[in-house]
Amino acid sequence: MLASKAHAVLLRTVFEMTAMVPREAHDERGATAWTSFVREVAVSQSSSERAARTLIDAAGRLCTVLPVAMSLLQAGTMTVGRCTVLVGELAHYTDALAGQIDAKLSQRAASLAPWRITQAVTRQAAVLDPAAAAIRTAHAGARRTVTLLPQPDGQAELSIFGPAVTVMACLDTHTDPPPGIDHDPCGQQPTLPDPDRLNAIDAEQATPPADDAPQSPWHTPPVDEPDTTWNWLHDGEPPF
Repeated sequence: MLASKAHAVLLRTVFEMTAMVPREAHDERGATAWTSFVREVAVSQSSSERAARTLIDAAGRLCTVLPVAMSLLQAGTMTVGRCTVLVGELAHYTDALAGQIDAKLSQRAASLAPWRITQAVTRQAAVLDPAAAAIRTAHAGARRTVTLLPQPDGQAELSIFGPAVTVMACLDTHTDPPPGIDHDPCGQQPTLPDPDRLNAIDAEQATPPADDAPQSPWHTPPVDEPDTTWNWLHDGEPPF
């Protein structure tokens, strides 16, 4: 409850400060008053500039278009996480439609699981404006965003947004070798495992390959170690 109220105060403050920043055409890049403000918000929240922009957008949306969700947040009825999910889902719709969904759904969203909020928004939008729901689906399929953010110690963070199939295809081209290996001894490009096979990894590891089975280029032959299991079973004394 306290976290929700504190977050509501933060959003209100950010909204009021945003209104004081002079805006110009094409001021999203370079040394402008707007980019300077975004950096100040990022520093104050110990976050990235991308997260700061998201916070600024959420503050503007809640304080102007989503009064019900904002009042629930101020009262401590809606958690910060649920409010964030709701605002994020409504960001794809016009102000008029988002306001209607807010009036009909926010009270119930305060007690829903985050993934159910996503479903509820989609269903409510389809009821109120089927055309807008179809347009959102079309735009979602066409949207692709790649963001490169510098990080400390000579590192960088790459964020990719797009259709799941496209993102997975990009993930499959990942060429970094596993930790601790400088190169591929077989000259092949390593790839990350398909998420569909994650549940089968334990089973694959539990079944040792046959002696004549082809080994992965990253395979390390097992080291022969004395088998202490049978010793203590036969001698009747555990090795500890």
